[in-house]
Amino acid sequence: MQQLPLFLNIKQRPCLVVGGGAVAARKVRLLLKAQAEVRVVAPELKSALQQKLDTREITYQAREFQDGDIENVILVIAATNDASVNKKVSRIAQEHSIPVNVVDTPDLCTFTFGSIIEREPVTIAISSSGQSPVLARVLKTKLESDIPAAFGRLAALAGRYRKQVKKVFTDEKARRRFWEWIVNGPVAEMVFAGRYSAANDALK
Repeated sequence: MQQLPLFLNIKQRPCLVVGGGAVAARKVRLLLKAQAEVRVVAPELKSALQQKLDTREITYQAREFQDGDIENVILVIAATNDASVNKKVSRIAQEHSIPVNVVDTPDLCTFTFGSIIEREPVTIAISSSGQSPVLARVLKTKLESDIPAAFGRLAALAGRYRKQVKKVFTDEKARRRFWEWIVNGPVAEMVFAGRYSAANDALK
């Protein structure tokens, strides 16, 4: 395994994106989906990011990147079209032990983005460790057709009863067997059939 797969909680936490173009905009959208507090530094913004600024979804510094910009952030993304700027961002972030991604430059990254399948609250990320992003996207396409949205609804239903189940089944093995029965049995079938109320009653 070349990289450790992690899911990072960045909700309401400051993240920095260096760059104001289309590539930066894609990363900003992803961070906002994860409910991060997004700060953008760039000499200018293209229309997609300007819209985010107009709606106050991001904060913005209209200038070149400065060393101090990484202070008090938990994650950094460099997405400029200037290789020297991207390299500088990566170096400074790593000097401060802050996770950094330089778009399309794996050698300058301490983390990379996978191809994501969203079945809220279930999230699946596929990574090729930066070696073949196209292959990761092909795998994503293949998996998306096999993983319906109902899997997310089943996960959300299970989440509502997690604490109660833990009280009833104090033994970990028994609790795992119970959940395996839920996700492979009639409750799951009801969810997949769109019978959410019946599935809730059956689980209860």
